[in-house]
Amino acid sequence: MSIDPIATEILRNRLAAIAQDAGNAVERTAISPIITEAKDYAVGIFDADGNQVAGGGLHDAHWPVQRHAVLAMLQRYGDEIAAGDVFIVNDPHHGGGLHPGDVIVGQPVFAADRRVGWAVIAAHMMDMGGLAPGTFFPNATDCYQEGLRLPPVRLLRAGKEVSEVWDIVRINVRLAPIIEMDLRGLVAGTNVVQQQVAAIAATLGVDEFAAGLRDLNELVEREMRRRIQAIADGNYCATTWIEFGDQFLRIPCRLTVHGDRLDFDFAGAPPQQATFVNTREHVVAAMVMTWVHCELAGDLPFTQGVMAPVSVHCPEGSMLNAVPPAPVNSANFFAGMSAATAKECLQRAIQASPGHPGRAHLFGGGVVVSGSSWGFVIDGRPHTWIAGEFYWGNGAASGRDGCDLSFMPRSAQEFSAVSTDVEIHELWNPILIHERTWNTAVAGGGRWRAGTGVRMSYGPHGVDRMVGQMTGMMSRLPPLGEAGGLPGMPPRHFLHRRDGSVRRVWASEADVAVEAGEYIVMETGKAGGFGDPLERELGAVLDDLRRGRIAVADAAAVYGVVCNADGTPDPRASATRRADLLRERLSRARPPLCPLHPEDVASFDHGHADLPLYAGVVQRGAVAFAEASGAPLAVAPRHWTDGCPVLEEPFAPSEGRVTVRSYLDPATGRALYVEAVPNGEPRSFATLPDRWTAAGPSPTVE
Repeated sequence: MSIDPIATEILRNRLAAIAQDAGNAVERTAISPIITEAKDYAVGIFDADGNQVAGGGLHDAHWPVQRHAVLAMLQRYGDEIAAGDVFIVNDPHHGGGLHPGDVIVGQPVFAADRRVGWAVIAAHMMDMGGLAPGTFFPNATDCYQEGLRLPPVRLLRAGKEVSEVWDIVRINVRLAPIIEMDLRGLVAGTNVVQQQVAAIAATLGVDEFAAGLRDLNELVEREMRRRIQAIADGNYCATTWIEFGDQFLRIPCRLTVHGDRLDFDFAGAPPQQATFVNTREHVVAAMVMTWVHCELAGDLPFTQGVMAPVSVHCPEGSMLNAVPPAPVNSANFFAGMSAATAKECLQRAIQASPGHPGRAHLFGGGVVVSGSSWGFVIDGRPHTWIAGEFYWGNGAASGRDGCDLSFMPRSAQEFSAVSTDVEIHELWNPILIHERTWNTAVAGGGRWRAGTGVRMSYGPHGVDRMVGQMTGMMSRLPPLGEAGGLPGMPPRHFLHRRDGSVRRVWASEADVAVEAGEYIVMETGKAGGFGDPLERELGAVLDDLRRGRIAVADAAAVYGVVCNADGTPDPRASATRRADLLRERLSRARPPLCPLHPEDVASFDHGHADLPLYAGVVQRGAVAFAEASGAPLAVAPRHWTDGCPVLEEPFAPSEGRVTVRSYLDPATGRALYVEAVPNGEPRSFATLPDRWTAAGPSPTVE
């Protein structure tokens, strides 16, 4: 049967409005700032079988894991599910969402005595018990130390509260009155969905309503598959490293594009760890889908149709798909690093796809979350505060600088971030915030530079001390740029002691004590730039100078811009300096792995139209060339970087642990690709579209 697109669009808009109404109910009923101010919650509406049809709220990574929870509820209770039942779940090992601190409340929707859907809301709780206030504890060695763990259980049965479950929650969490009110806010939100969706189903008839939901997902899936078909078939690989203490845990990802499917494979991930860096496959998949939706489908509703053509595989027993008793309370943070690897793979694939509209919008960098949770004792009672400052400097793209104070883009139109107001922080918590301003660290340079993040300093106020658990994902390894853009800056924390000394506080550090009179300085990270910084327009550099984003010394060192006495760029002197810097790069770089010269490729048929391999690199027949200079780089199926001189330099903020590696155009010295890797690690990416690997055998080149 043909689908009526007008009726389907009307239904979609009605469901989206209901999700928004439910979110409003949550915000008006819950009381903790993390929900009401930071808006760390999401509303999902699902069909009777657990397929998503609508979503609301700002935190879209909750949506795919809500489906995981619905399927767990269906598996456990099946035909026992009745109208008026409300379920709660938080354990990722048993049907939960992103991590134990995120609680999911789900309610079936019934119409005419038939289940027609699900109302599901997930939100972060200020505390769910465990060894540390706020539930985050980097030194946890198993999931039993991380707090109260709930599989799917009923909060309400047929509309009546299950008092025993409420009692279990109350006596296992700190701030029990606040947690209870937040949970009641989630229940209130599911009631809104249940009532309004049931009314629509009753008006349309349950069969027609179910058919409308199927049509909605079918239309979205059809369009999603069409967009995937525009990506060049092949294999695209990227690697990142998860930091924990002094370890760099290697996370490889391979994206296989085949027809209308995307398959992300994390084979080779390390075995699960006795630390909270572990995650679950459904969490990785949820984080990956936020990037896929952003890159390919920002204008499509986030439904099951978007997710249907995408698969994510993480080996069971690895740190990306851990099994009990592995601790997982920071699962979404470190899964975010894995998702950033998947994003790199997808961007490599889009870059290699001729005519793909997304090639003009790819941006540098991934997730740069900086977070911490703090415990206090007030009049003998525990208190907790989560200092999640999610504003960072977003990555640059072709033709535009990165966005300041932004979060990971939720779609082509929106950004999913709200930061709690300073006064609200101080009203709720025994802290004093000394400053909240721009992070002026210079990083993420490029022809278009990354945006700017936040610098915030705070300390205890009215109490003797606060003890924190650091939940950042990186301290040493920066996010990458694109097309020769420089890497960004990882988040950084510094403890300023009363004796005047300053200590660097590392990501995932446990039990950081800050005494009265001391304070923490937190600098959120910056993503990467786009394009070689030596190609940035002088007017843009001047604007950065006037706005205080960079100093004169930075203009010279990063952008090769020489300033006059009045602070304006000198075009002639700048051109000379840039030419000198390009020659200096080539003089300091090591020779290409397999150098090529024009005569080396004369025997290959390269009289073909240029096809993109990467930004600034094209395939002509069986040969890869630097697009701007025409210098040959490699003959298929070798990687195009094999013909690039390679410049390696230490990344200063890593304290000698990370190398910045630039792959240069052999003719000009222009940076074609820049990566940041732990010392001694090989190239971190591969671009292997099928048309390249099949183009011809690699010649023997002396």
